[in-house]
Amino acid sequence: LNPPRDRWPVVRAQVMTMRRQTRMVRTGWASLALAASLAGVIAVRSVQHRPAQVAETQDLASLVNRSHELEETLREYDPASRVMSAARAGAVADLEDRIAAVDAELDQQASRARDDVVGLWRQRVQLMEGLVNAHVATATYSGM
Repeated sequence: LNPPRDRWPVVRAQVMTMRRQTRMVRTGWASLALAASLAGVIAVRSVQHRPAQVAETQDLASLVNRSHELEETLREYDPASRVMSAARAGAVADLEDRIAAVDAELDQQASRARDDVVGLWRQRVQLMEGLVNAHVATATYSGM
């Protein structure tokens, strides 16, 4: 038995409707997945940029605090009342001159980029550590 030919348009319409519905469901899920992916990427990027700014601010604050701590350490050693060799005195004078130059640049920090200011504070802390080490070594050496 052959099916009647006039049923074919009805069967074809049902198949096309099912395909369209399947395609809509798939497209809907794909669109939802794409939207979720974009939202995730935007959220991750915004979170990644925020800690960098916070870390930079904390880094600058920690450098400034470290510099103040080193200045206090120098005051405690009272380097002006200690005797040192000429070579050591020359090295100390050089370090103090370099610190003064960095301080002069820091006084003009309003016209500088934030990265430059952080770099200058890093340089100042390194120079201050060298100065403290020079005075501590002198104090240890002359005390023996």
